[in-house]
Amino acid sequence: MHSTSILRSRWSVLLGALIAAALAAALTTAAFGTADAQPTGECAGDLTRTFGNPTFGSRNKLFSNQLEPDRVTQRTYALSTQLAAGRYALTGASYDGYNGRSTARAQTNEVWVADFVSADGTVLATSSTTGDLPDGVEEADWSGPLGSIEVGEPIAAIVVRHGFLTNRSPNSVHPVCIGFTDTTPPPVTVDPTTEVPTSDDPTDTTEPPE
Repeated sequence: MHSTSILRSRWSVLLGALIAAALAAALTTAAFGTADAQPTGECAGDLTRTFGNPTFGSRNKLFSNQLEPDRVTQRTYALSTQLAAGRYALTGASYDGYNGRSTARAQTNEVWVADFVSADGTVLATSSTTGDLPDGVEEADWSGPLGSIEVGEPIAAIVVRHGFLTNRSPNSVHPVCIGFTDTTPPPVTVDPTTEVPTSDDPTDTTEPPE
């Protein structure tokens, strides 16, 4: 009887541990999705450059005009390590959220573009324009492809600027990040030991018929 009680106790502990593990796995899947899922508002790529943590009601974003003192139309972000010359596929993400956004007048150009700049300030390439954020909601985000670029020298900084300048609407948008996937083709190598084929007979002087 005593041994049966011990077995039941151990089984209860084991069953509790199994249930806890199953719940933990379920919560992890619900929070983060599957490994190959694309999280909303994040940038896919080999390398990602973020532009600060977007927060609800933040003024740390881009505007399509500078009618108010704290509005800016572009920001520059230096790279701690320069991005090597090459060819890259780009992705981007945007966000905007504040009290009253769902009932505010439609802003149909909450978009931005990125310039990729060398150490001497030369613009090497420019991304495509992001998609517009949806109206009629308190918080909105967008993520998607931003085309591809090819640069002949390293990228030292990224200038993120509003993609539609006008005095008619603020078109506020917070650039979240930009992702880079290296698509540079591998270099073509030539075997230095390869020889040009020649005639086996060095005395062969036969000329082709006319």
